[in-house]
This record gives sequence, structure tokens and C-alpha cells, in this order.
Amino acid sequence: MKFLAVSADPRSAALGNAMTSLVGGSDALFYNPAALAWQEADTDAMISNTQWIASIDYNHASLSYKAGNLGVFGGSLAFADYGDLTQTVFEDSDQGYREIGSFSPSAWMAGIGYARAFSDQFSAGGQVKYARQDFGAAPTRYDEGGELQFTDVAQGVLAYDFGVFYKTGFESLNFALSARNFSQEVTFEDEGAQLPLTLHIGVSMDVLDLTPMATGPHSLLLSVDAENPRDFSEQLKVGAEYTFAETLSLRAGYVSPTDEQGISLGAGVKQSVAGLGIGADYAYTDFGVFDAVHRVAVHLSF
Repeated sequence: MKFLAVSADPRSAALGNAMTSLVGGSDALFYNPAALAWQEADTDAMISNTQWIASIDYNHASLSYKAGNLGVFGGSLAFADYGDLTQTVFEDSDQGYREIGSFSPSAWMAGIGYARAFSDQFSAGGQVKYARQDFGAAPTRYDEGGELQFTDVAQGVLAYDFGVFYKTGFESLNFALSARNFSQEVTFEDEGAQLPLTLHIGVSMDVLDLTPMATGPHSLLLSVDAENPRDFSEQLKVGAEYTFAETLSLRAGYVSPTDEQGISLGAGVKQSVAGLGIGADYAYTDFGVFDAVHRVAVHLSF
């Protein structure tokens, strides 16, 4: 279920996934549910597509609603399309296998989250989600007539995210913690697997707050995350976002250590028309010997 660890939108990817302490909209459900509490619009929605390596497509969507003093409620969806793969069985031949057709694995997730600000500086939030991985029908044995018999290999599990968010009060400095994908082990036939549990600590700040440009149309957001994943070495993630007049944003990010992933770059535009906020984002991530990864997303708020 590694699809649960893939960046859900271009802004996150362009910032090297250093999103834990950043305020956003419904997309916060994919990074730190506590950040959802600071949503400015009453309603926020996001749809994104990621063209991953090996012709894999990831699609994400989120929707959130601010219910006054009750807090902010939201929902999230994710779907992974792995395409058609060749299916084989062992065979005593020069190749060592025989092709028997193709299969189409898939994966999806649906979650419901909630966040609330308990003061003008502190918030907490969480999300419960159901994730399912389907590897299709796998050949398991031959019957007495020599025909292959197939078994559906798929499992689903409940997982949990939660986080806290603290606005320090020193300029725009934020500090946040989050944990994602707490769940029991998933067992596929004989093999067990853990979900990609990750723990995050993040800080962020508009560094122009420390200069005379603090009151101008420019902002330069710097965000840093330390991540401790279950299935990889600890990582440091750094992202920077320059925004002009709250309309045009240019972004860059880097993650270390990684095997092949390099620098990420991106841009975004947003505008308000008759009370409707419209935004679009794009991100490019270099993946070394693999194909580059491209992401696009559309945001709506009102």
C-alpha cells in the first residue's frame, strides 16, 4: 500500500513534501489533518492527477467544510491505476515461465477527517480512512484436469492519521507534528505487510517577515520537515515558495537522502472571481534513471 505515501498534489511535491506545518485547504487531510482547522474559505475542494514512473497514475480528491465553531469536516479519496501487466506462471522451459494473459492491479482509499482550533494558536485533527489493495486474480494451482485455478488477492484495512498544529506567535512561524497510516498489519495469503507509517515534525515561516518587505505584495515561505518513515531511512525535506500578490507562486523543494529522486519545481496561480476562489498548480520532479514525474491539480473554494 505504498500508494498512501505518494504526494497528493503539486504544491506538496514542489515543496519536497515539507507540508506538515503549512496552512492549506482540504488537501491538508493528506499531510496533517490539524492544518485543516485554519482553512479560510467555508468550503474547499481539490482534484489532482500524478503521472508517476512506470506509467502509473495516481488520482486524489478532497473536500472540506467549515462548520463555524464546531470545526472543519472533510473527506479525501485516492486511487491508483497501475495499468495492465503481463501475468505468468513457472514453466520448465528456456524462459522459465509461460505467459497466461494480463491482469490489472489497483488500489484506493477513502477517508473522513475533522480538525478544530482550540485557540487562535493551537489546533488538532485526525482522519480515519479505509485503504484497499487489489492484485487481481492470481494463479494458485492446477486442478486434476490440468487447468489453472485462480484466487482473488485483495485486502482492505482501516488506518488513522492525526496531528497537532501550533502558531508560535512569533511572526508567521509555525510548528507542527503529524503521524500517518497507523493500522494493523495486512496479510496477503501467506505474506504480511505494514502500511507506510510515517512520523513528521515540521516548521515553516515567511522569512520576509524579518525584513522591511513584510508588508509588501511579496512572500517567501520556507518550510522544513523531518520525517521518520517505517520503510526508509530518516529524511529531511526542504521547500521554498515565493508568492506575488497572493496570486502567482513559484516553488522548489528537495528531499535527502533518496535513491533517485532529485529536485522538485512547480508553479501555481489562484484568483477570486465573484467570491469563488479558483487555483491551478503544476509540479515537476526529477527521478534520475526513471521518467520525470508530473502533477497537476485544480482548487476551488467559496
